[in-house]
Amino acid sequence: MSMMSLVLAVDAETLTETNIDPWMAALALVVMLLAWILSRTARKAMARVLARLEGISPELRDLIARTVGYLVIFIGVGIALSLLGAPIQPLLAAAIIVGIVMALALRGIAENFAAGIVLQTRRPIHVGDEVQSLGYVGNVVEMNSRVVVVETFDGRLAHLPNSEVLSEPLINHTEHGARRSEVEVRVRSRDFEETGQWLLDAVGSAAGVMTEPAPEVYLTGVDPVRVTALVHFWHDPNDGLSVRTSVIRALAGAGRARTEMATIVTPQPPPPLTPSPWL
Repeated sequence: MSMMSLVLAVDAETLTETNIDPWMAALALVVMLLAWILSRTARKAMARVLARLEGISPELRDLIARTVGYLVIFIGVGIALSLLGAPIQPLLAAAIIVGIVMALALRGIAENFAAGIVLQTRRPIHVGDEVQSLGYVGNVVEMNSRVVVVETFDGRLAHLPNSEVLSEPLINHTEHGARRSEVEVRVRSRDFEETGQWLLDAVGSAAGVMTEPAPEVYLTGVDPVRVTALVHFWHDPNDGLSVRTSVIRALAGAGRARTEMATIVTPQPPPPLTPSPWL
């Protein structure tokens, strides 16, 4: 109410110095009353919206809601003064200067806050997802108004700014519900069909390998004494290392059982062009 008293004092002073239509004065008072009501409504609405977002403290929510309410009252003051015929150029100039200063001072905070709202409303990632962003790979442990906190597999906590996460490529390894891994196998053999079949059987028997999508074997190289193949298999996104280990053990064991030396190289990047499945 202190701001309302100040505005009424300004209006009274203006009325005494200038010849103002009483109807315009009444309209200005109505505008101020509406602005006050709208400011309270906007403040409550903003508080409800911010309450739905994770990682925003109650103090920050209250500050933002108050700022929105004051902005509505400020606009109402400007409209009321213009109805009374008072010059509003100084008010506009002051508002522009304050806006520029605040924009420069809070640019980074505002960008991260806006990006945080987008991330938490569109939900490309969730807490617990395995993600890859800005050169870091790990599980999301927290999302707030400033950063996305990722715990990497070597135990580090990476605080990634929301604006950069939103602007750079973001990979969610968990959203699909399955993840594909691959190993390269070099087998001392010249029988393409038989080698491909026992590779498939060995991978399919490894713990954690999904049956759908089914494992696939791609022929990537042949020389007089060995065959080089790329084995693709799918697994739970959170079990990549353990499943890859079981696949390597299964391939090595199957190679020893067949008295065929198998050299396994992992991981390998996928080929530039996806070849037709060998089997």
